[in-house]
Amino acid sequence: MRLLIFILALLPAKKNYADTISIDKVRILYGEAAVNYNSCEKLISSLSYFSEKNNPLLAGYKACATMIMAKHVLNPFSKFSNFTNGKLLLEKSISIDKANIELRFLRFSVQTKSPQFLGYNKTIEEDKRFLIQYYVNLKD
Repeated sequence: MRLLIFILALLPAKKNYADTISIDKVRILYGEAAVNYNSCEKLISSLSYFSEKNNPLLAGYKACATMIMAKHVLNPFSKFSNFTNGKLLLEKSISIDKANIELRFLRFSVQTKSPQFLGYNKTIEEDKRFLIQYYVNLKD
């Protein structure tokens, strides 16, 4: 019995993914992701655990990084797949946390920079109004 307790004590505890990366680090990597493939890849892998259900904000950053990855890959099918997958995740994240100004800013920034032919530009004006209305409430 003592041996079993000893072995269990040596096993690593369940990893708390929320402690693995700070929002400040995410923001820095996100800023670098557009120009640096390695930063984009690191951001996506650092946020791989997060989904719209367990952390909509970090899932939103993962979604945007996935869309940015489309810029770094050469294969047109991979480009489209990355963009589409990121778009779906971002929309799910926003649908869960509609009042999150940072998620709305992420969507606004992606939509204003996306090529028109992708058709991801339907909520630019809505997000712009939302951002103008609520930016005064920001503390960070």
